[in-house]
This record gives sequence, structure tokens and C-alpha cells, in this order.
Amino acid sequence: MSKRWRAVVSLALGGLVVLAVLLSVEWILDSFTPGAGMSVEAPPQFRSDGSVAIRLEVSVWGSGGSIGGRYKDVLLVLTPGATPSAGVPPIRIAGRVVRATDTTEVREFIVPANIASQSNIGYRFELEFDGRSQQHAGHYKLSKPPATHIVPQQ
Repeated sequence: MSKRWRAVVSLALGGLVVLAVLLSVEWILDSFTPGAGMSVEAPPQFRSDGSVAIRLEVSVWGSGGSIGGRYKDVLLVLTPGATPSAGVPPIRIAGRVVRATDTTEVREFIVPANIASQSNIGYRFELEFDGRSQQHAGHYKLSKPPATHIVPQQ
């Protein structure tokens, strides 16, 4: 092999090693980057007593620490008529944690029967995560389902 060919091969292999090291460092740093997410368990669960249970799952990952205390003031906000109306204030309902790990919490919000019986109620979640206020829109409007979709009250 000529000196020139050895230099080219050596340079190419050196470049691959540098690239592999950089990708490894990026992967390691990404695993430490904190993050969070939330999702609504769908659809809302209509109960035999007329109430509706809506569940929100929140999660964290990375180096931000465990989930404990990071989500605060988590509220379900109901809007009669599906959109804000003049003179009709939104209804805020606090939930309870029904399942939790170091990285996830599932909160359940119970909409009372007298509110759930109204037609076409929109909803969203308001919360504070790591000191920042956030909103998360609901994916469904609350409207009474067929009797086959109603579950016994737990």
C-alpha cells in the first residue's frame, strides 16, 4: 500500500471514530435532557350514576427528577356549550391521583351528574408544571352516549 493510500484510509477511519464519539455523546446528553408529557385517556367514562370520569396521565423523563410535586394545581375546566359564553363562567374541578410511579401520575376528575347531563360540554385541563402555567385541550365533548357505553360506578 502506498503512503498516500494509507493516509486516506487512516483519515477516513479517524473521521468515523470521531463521528461515533460525537453521536455517543449526543445520545448520552439526550438521555439527561428533562421532558414531560400528558395525555387524556379516551374517551371519557360515563358512569351508571350519571357522572363522568375523565382521566389525565402526566409523565416526566430525563434528568429533571421524579414526578412528585412537579405538576401542581391540576384542574379540569368545563365550558358549558363547548365554547366560552358571555356570563357563563367555566366550572373548575380538582382531581385525585389514582395511579402513580416515579415518572407518571394518572389523575381522575369526576364530573357530577347534574353538570354531565347538560348537552355539549367542552373541557380542558389547566395546570402548572415546574412553575409554568399550561393548558391542554380535551379531545371530546361530553354528550350522553348510548346505554351500551355506560359503565357501572366503581
